[in-house]
Amino acid sequence: MWKHASILILAIFLGLSANSQKKLSVAQVDKESFALFQKGQWKQLITEGEKANKQGIDFYYLQYRIAIAYYELKKYRKSAGLFHQLYLQNGEDAIIKEYLYFSYLLGGQEKDAIRLQNKLAQSTSEKYNIGKTKIISAIYSEIKHEILDDYAIVSDQLQEQTVRKDFLHYSIGLNHQLGDRVSLFQAFSHVDVKNSIVSETYFFDEDLTQNQYYLKSSVQLNWGSQLILAGHWLTTKIDGNPLSVQNEVAAIEPQVKAGNGNGPGGSGNQSDPVITDEGTELYPYSFKQNSFIAYLGLQQKISNLQLELGVLYSSMNNETRWQQEIELRYYPLGNTNLYLTGSFTNQMEKEQTSTWHNRKYWKTGTGFRIAKNTWASAGYTFGDLYKQIENQGYSVFNGVNLVKNRKELSIYQYLFKGKLNLFLIWQNQKEKNNYTINDELNSQNINVQSIIGGIKWNF
Repeated sequence: MWKHASILILAIFLGLSANSQKKLSVAQVDKESFALFQKGQWKQLITEGEKANKQGIDFYYLQYRIAIAYYELKKYRKSAGLFHQLYLQNGEDAIIKEYLYFSYLLGGQEKDAIRLQNKLAQSTSEKYNIGKTKIISAIYSEIKHEILDDYAIVSDQLQEQTVRKDFLHYSIGLNHQLGDRVSLFQAFSHVDVKNSIVSETYFFDEDLTQNQYYLKSSVQLNWGSQLILAGHWLTTKIDGNPLSVQNEVAAIEPQVKAGNGNGPGGSGNQSDPVITDEGTELYPYSFKQNSFIAYLGLQQKISNLQLELGVLYSSMNNETRWQQEIELRYYPLGNTNLYLTGSFTNQMEKEQTSTWHNRKYWKTGTGFRIAKNTWASAGYTFGDLYKQIENQGYSVFNGVNLVKNRKELSIYQYLFKGKLNLFLIWQNQKEKNNYTINDELNSQNINVQSIIGGIKWNF
């Protein structure tokens, strides 16, 4: 009895094994995949296509059907890779180019879409109102204002403290497209900062104005990869005006920090000194300083991932700094409806002793679609942020306080079929403000909130 049962079990096992190892034919795969394609059964079509691929069966129309299946499931970054292979085989197919273009565009691969834009069939361009690339492709403007608490220390023993009283930044920029592979972005920015410098002997109001010009070039090396080169030129002017004296002291000697001329920092025309009843002489000061920032980055897209490596040099405030950066962005759904980001930055600052001081900070974030034409994002940055440069050399932070962390919420609204982009960004950062009492350095944590609003029009 057991002998017959064993033979029966073995026969069933061999039958199942033979069935599982059943070889598929090209004709069978073609017929079944076409039927699934006509029914719009996209998930099953992908499954059957993968089974065929594992058995070495792969042909043009199978790739085509699988690519469309991924596209219909809104997995655009996956469909882009498949349509790209079809495009290499048949670059004149108008439908392939149309699907590839929108896979790139909807999958967040804008540079690849632009490279294909001028190659679209005329019927496709007319159908979707897609024009040729333009030398001036967009105009951009933003403004940033800080909301500051009064964090000045009130003490008769206070020896020194710098308090930021007001901050305003605005910028206007242009996007340019030079051919299929090269794009430029240039921006002019202006910053106004008002500081109050408090001492046991004197008060100064300090006005800082900073004019900036930023130029970035993005060169597409290959599909999905680009080289980024950027330069940022800054001219900083600082004017200090004495307000009052607390007690009788000797005359304050002017000193030179940077630039040309006299005064605590530099050049320009020096006003007459303020002479108090106690005999103290306080000189207004004014100086200018030029700085340069350079950025070199390499960006690579791999399926649902985007990797960027960057190195940055800064001569801001006559101090040499280098930054090494790595950023990873992940699209778990294969489209721009959701993405996750993480980055790490190491900053090296050359000290007067020719040694290097390292600071590190990390940034995490997520972005997601909340309506048809509305996206939101949230981010958190933590570590030691001091005079750091962000966003490929574009965002310059030149404050006197060390930043320990920053929270950020953003919302982006697209109107007129994506022609107009409005955005609003809220930031809250914890800063470490230093002050001196009785020859001892102390610090306090302060919260600084920022509101950034902007507009971009795509031509």
